[in-house]
Amino acid sequence: FNGDYKINDYITSESGIQYARAKWRDQSLQNGETNYWARMLSAPPTLRETNENGEWILGRDASDGNPAFNIDKYKRDNQSDKFTLNQAFRADIMKGLYVRLSAILMYDESFLEAFNKDFRTGIMSYTNPNTGWNRTRNSSAQFDRTIRQTYNAIANYESKYLDKHNINAMVGGEFYDAFNKGLSAAGSLAPTDDFQDLGLTKNNTEQQTRSTDSWHSNERIFSGFGRVNYNYDEKYLLTLTVRRDGYSRLLGDNRYGTFPAFSLGWLMHKEGFMKPTENWLSYLKLRGSWGKNGNVGGIGIYELQGSYGSQTAYNGAIGFLQTGLANPTLLWEKSNTIEVGTDMGFLDNRIYASLSFYNRITDDKIASVILPTSSGISSIRTNNGSMRNRGVELETTIKAVQKKDMKWEIGMNASWIKNTVLKLPFNGNENNRQGGQQIYDPKSKKLIWVGGYQEGQEWGEVFGFVSEGIIRTDEDLAKYNKIDLAAGQAWYGASAGKRVASQKLMNERGLTVGSGWISTRKGDM
Repeated sequence: FNGDYKINDYITSESGIQYARAKWRDQSLQNGETNYWARMLSAPPTLRETNENGEWILGRDASDGNPAFNIDKYKRDNQSDKFTLNQAFRADIMKGLYVRLSAILMYDESFLEAFNKDFRTGIMSYTNPNTGWNRTRNSSAQFDRTIRQTYNAIANYESKYLDKHNINAMVGGEFYDAFNKGLSAAGSLAPTDDFQDLGLTKNNTEQQTRSTDSWHSNERIFSGFGRVNYNYDEKYLLTLTVRRDGYSRLLGDNRYGTFPAFSLGWLMHKEGFMKPTENWLSYLKLRGSWGKNGNVGGIGIYELQGSYGSQTAYNGAIGFLQTGLANPTLLWEKSNTIEVGTDMGFLDNRIYASLSFYNRITDDKIASVILPTSSGISSIRTNNGSMRNRGVELETTIKAVQKKDMKWEIGMNASWIKNTVLKLPFNGNENNRQGGQQIYDPKSKKLIWVGGYQEGQEWGEVFGFVSEGIIRTDEDLAKYNKIDLAAGQAWYGASAGKRVASQKLMNERGLTVGSGWISTRKGDM
């Protein structure tokens, strides 16, 4: 339900209520849907699903066999309920000026329950009644609730001066709060298929199958923002924006970040000197912009506060250890982007083209750095230097057919992108390299480090051996099958790696181990 109500000449109420309920059944495939569908694509067309009596056939096993065979062995009761309530009031203060207050409440609750009866997993045995069966009778239940609240307050002013000066200004604030809590329990080895009560699962001194868990989390974002749009005679455009965000996932004064931006535009086709082109050029805009954005994506709600975890019970006692380090110095990841471009429309905008160049520099890049095993912590987040992302983008749309009963548009786009590491924290390595691998460079005839992150180089590059060809004949095979018996056997169709050769071939060509060549009998490296 959505509705508006005009309280008086100045105040309007806007209300909305939405409710949604969903029920579903999980897939019960043992190795997941990805594995199942990948295997089924290679299944022969003669694969049988039922026997001569019309009864389901399992097939090889429960992982790759017929999922319909065990479908009644998996009991699932999954349900989610989502309720959203939004309320806003708009007050028209004076001509061109209004204030709008709004609030949104989102209630999200789910209950998930699962129980597996005894089910077939493979071929049965006449001597062992448990062979080919899964009799663990796993049972679980989970309840989860999230309440989200968002409050906004904005003031907007719009006016026109001297017929050609148009201005629109907005200032506002936003508060977001999300609270989540839930609990779960699981167990197995119930005595019967008839009941899925968790209280029937086994939990004695010999077999403790039960487990419980609960969780609570709360996060908040507080923001202030402003925007000014100005245009002169609807030809020269200017936009200024700024926002300041405070995010509870960061700590202390580092929670707050300020992110300004501006853009300029010129609707060149409206100029008098462009009138001779109006028959074929219907739209031409030149534009440029700069903006700073913030990012803290991927950081856990309490990750930077550090964490402790429990260990498996030993001799009846449970131990605790530190599983995450406190990290109060982590900063917002900040991206500064400059973009210039042009938008063009031809033949009454039946042909549209857009060309843009952008240069984005990201400072205080957030990344996980792997720690030594001796630390007891696998990794920690850090502001890992600066990166550059620049590129050119071209987009074209052609309205090939525009009729009352038929429309046909053709879209094309192309882009060129280059990513470069600008700065990394000092670590003593050349280019402050992080990760990577060492390979032989035939140009410099030296071992060099590639991959990983290195200052002045691209990231995400892939390196591999250069192939000289395919082993096709007995003669080719003999050249690569002479020396090292421990290296394995080379066969027809194997790739002859450029840095790998038989001793015979190395002697013929004057190749040495010192120059990066390896003597082996294996042709595919």
